[in-house]
Amino acid sequence: MENTEKQMLKERLLDVAEGVHQAKDWIEADDYDLALIQLNDTLRLLQKMKTKVALEIFSKKETVM
Repeated sequence: MENTEKQMLKERLLDVAEGVHQAKDWIEADDYDLALIQLNDTLRLLQKMKTKVALEIFSKKETVM
């Protein structure tokens, strides 16, 4: 993985961690609707990351074959 890819991954993972932390704050404030919205947004980000990684792995396999 190149440095720019590692930096992008690091930034995305930090975004995910921040999203979970914000949801925790909403839960502690008894605002469950906002907590669920935040967790849903964070889940979408994780799904995008998962899809991107899967596509990269598939393209690397195609190159090797």
